[in-house]
Amino acid sequence: MSIALTRKALYDRVWAEPMQKLAKAFGLSDVALAKTCRRYNIPVPPRGHWAKKQAGRAAPQPPLPTEAPKRLGDKVIVGAMAAPPVKPSPSLAPPVHPLITAEDDPAAAIEIPEDLRIRHPLLQSTKEAWRIQNSPTYRWDVRLPEHFSIDVAKASRTRALRLLQALFTALEQRGHGIACSEKHAILVKVLDETCEIALRERLRQTRTPPSKDPYRRPYDLTPTGEFELRIEQPFRRITLRDRAQWPLEQQLNRVVVQLIQTALAHKARRAEQERARAEQAKRDRRLALAKQRAREERARAKRFLRLAAASTRSKRLAAFAAELRDAVGSVDEQTELGRWLCWIDRYVAEADPLTPFRSRRATLTLYHCAASDDADRLVRDGFRDGGFGYSDDADPAYVEFANVPLVGTYGNTRCVIVAVPEDDVLPYEIRHADKSYRRFRVPTDVVNRVERRLDEPRP
Repeated sequence: MSIALTRKALYDRVWAEPMQKLAKAFGLSDVALAKTCRRYNIPVPPRGHWAKKQAGRAAPQPPLPTEAPKRLGDKVIVGAMAAPPVKPSPSLAPPVHPLITAEDDPAAAIEIPEDLRIRHPLLQSTKEAWRIQNSPTYRWDVRLPEHFSIDVAKASRTRALRLLQALFTALEQRGHGIACSEKHAILVKVLDETCEIALRERLRQTRTPPSKDPYRRPYDLTPTGEFELRIEQPFRRITLRDRAQWPLEQQLNRVVVQLIQTALAHKARRAEQERARAEQAKRDRRLALAKQRAREERARAKRFLRLAAASTRSKRLAAFAAELRDAVGSVDEQTELGRWLCWIDRYVAEADPLTPFRSRRATLTLYHCAASDDADRLVRDGFRDGGFGYSDDADPAYVEFANVPLVGTYGNTRCVIVAVPEDDVLPYEIRHADKSYRRFRVPTDVVNRVERRLDEPRP
């Protein structure tokens, strides 16, 4: 709404706070507010006034002129007051997945009994791989059994296996699967999504005693006995660590929840990618269709202009032939001159591009030469788009036809024969120098509407 106030009130506010801040309160720009002040003969602070005022060097404030423009009066109308920002209504929280809700049930708490035995096949094979690696006769070229890469110290391996055994048992009871990747990572299949987890022991740097060896490191990495479990998510990583009062053995339900959330994040990301791909495919189809229509329009114009040029040339030839006949007069057709004039008449008649339009037939038999294997496919599946080029300046996709069988010179070729109404292909006829046959460049959708067959194979 508009704000009405006196010139004195606006004058006081202009000199009380900066123009930019005051203009926002009125819902205006500082330029519009300055124009309003000039219109009502109200002085405004000069450039740099507020910086100088803060430094104690501001120029004295000029008084408000007593005279106001007669046509405006003493009452000032400024722009609408800026509306207070609208607070977005709190959106409803997304529903919690039932599998996540089930983990809050005290009956579903994952516990590690004292007599827990390592029964999972992949953990047993991991123990066997460790035994082989610790053997004094171990060779690096020996193929190890399928095992997980668990980055913990030897003293912590028992705890790591017990923790993973309890976690794997709980996951399999909930219908999730455990697998090992080619790089020995732990893969968990949750809600048909594969999540990768890793268990490692944290290390701490400890200073080594001074040594004269220049190649000795000043620090050693010492295992701390503290575990952390990492869950890979799209563009992020979830890490669960041992806490002083909350070891990782008591966070296994939280691990399951994080795996479910990771699987849901994978699904959401894949769904978003599918939507993006579908939108991009739609845009690509629209763009391709627009380009195809533009090419078709250019091709139509090109064919029409060529037909008009050929018709103009034919009329000039006919006019010249008639003028030549008048100049010659009566002549015996058995003479060389007579035979030449008859040939001219035939040539002019054949050069007339409108002759096919005047004597159209119901159907026209056309031939398309192709390799034998391709010919069988074309008869069975029809023609596909793929004309001469795909740029904006190229012709649209079409199929080359002739009204006579033009069999290829090299290779094993056959002709695909179609019987199509001449009215459907006449707009696509191409004028060329050799008038012994007719050529057509027909769109694929036109020729695919009619029945196709193959000619008889050549001996």
